[in-house]
Amino acid sequence: MAAGKAAARAELRGRFGLSNADVPIAAVVTRLTHQKGTHLIKHAAWRALERGGQFVLLGSAPDPRVQVGIVVTLVLDLINYHLILLKCVVTSSKLTKHTA
Repeated sequence: MAAGKAAARAELRGRFGLSNADVPIAAVVTRLTHQKGTHLIKHAAWRALERGGQFVLLGSAPDPRVQVGIVVTLVLDLINYHLILLKCVVTSSKLTKHTA
């Protein structure tokens, strides 16, 4: 089982250009709507980065304005806490769906 987890981490990091540092990685895969608790996504990202880990958010929103708003708010909040050097990859939902 440990080998499978290591392979999954390596694949995720490789696809999104993250370092292969031996640190925890938290990933959230969800539909980006306020009813899904986007404040919890922000909290998870903050805690993972605060502890030296990596964070990946994969998702899309039915309304592109909501998607942009959530992502921009998350990034700005994290930058304000000085927790990240930002690496942001934005792709179409079709790419995300077909690479899983």
